[in-house]
Amino acid sequence: GGGDVAEGESVAVGAAAGTGARGPRAIGSSKHCHLCTRLIAADDERLGCGRLRARPSCRKAYCRRCFVRNGWSVEGARELGEDWVCPHCVGSCPESAQCHTYNAVNRKRKAMALGVEEQ
Repeated sequence: GGGDVAEGESVAVGAAAGTGARGPRAIGSSKHCHLCTRLIAADDERLGCGRLRARPSCRKAYCRRCFVRNGWSVEGARELGEDWVCPHCVGSCPESAQCHTYNAVNRKRKAMALGVEEQ
């Protein structure tokens, strides 16, 4: 089901881990690509940020297709393993990344709440 923990992921328990009505959540990289938002299939390669267990942590994941489309080295990231830091953490996300979309939406919402029109 939706709450299953995949092999290799750990489960965190407690308020800081995001428990709630649905119980403890798995700690692992996202199942959706940070760039194209598509669900990364179980048989597709998912490249997650090496800062997953760092503080602050990063759960961003990228599908192989977006990795290749942006000219990033899949093999290089694979070789670095947990030492690979994602484009988001180093501040080089492409404009198509979800963080840019979220930031634009949040700016519009804030402007609307303040009664200011965006330029």
